[in-house]
Amino acid sequence: MQNFETLIPFKFLEYEYLFINESVVWWAAENKCYSWGGNLASIRTLQENNFVLSLHKDYDAWIGYNDNEIEGSFAWAEDPMSLYNSSFVDWANGQPDNDIVSGTGQDCVYQDTYGKWIDNQCYMELPYVCKRYKRTKVGSIFQELWCDNAGGICKYETNCGGNNRTEHVKAGLCKKQPKDVKCCIPGNSTLQW
Repeated sequence: MQNFETLIPFKFLEYEYLFINESVVWWAAENKCYSWGGNLASIRTLQENNFVLSLHKDYDAWIGYNDNEIEGSFAWAEDPMSLYNSSFVDWANGQPDNDIVSGTGQDCVYQDTYGKWIDNQCYMELPYVCKRYKRTKVGSIFQELWCDNAGGICKYETNCGGNNRTEHVKAGLCKKQPKDVKCCIPGNSTLQW
């Protein structure tokens, strides 16, 4: 098992990526990426698709696209409640096919060695690619609270959008965050990044 803290992430635009050459089921891969502060990779453009492929070109690898919530409505692991249909997709011919022949269903997506996306059963074991916002040294001081207590998000941001839940909601920072994501509120000296 690889220790994420010893790995040096690859950078592309405002994100960091890790290719983990350890074969695990999709859910385990997502949990490991989440523990690193990210998710299984989302891919929004052809350029990003090619970049992610360059990380694992000799291996198929899990990415974050899935239809675990609603069959046929694919979303990225980073925001499963949005049921975001990506404006960019790179399905292989005949995909997604949900394994219609056997009827077992395929809810998780991997990128193959040609960069094409294929849906498969989530319990198949594959290496995976994680993605997160680049970590930067933030000069502000924050208090870290659970989102259901304070609301909002401060994933590597310098401006949390307000000092309380109401201001966070007005700033649109709460609605996309699951309740188990930690967030920060400006003005408290208990945590410095």
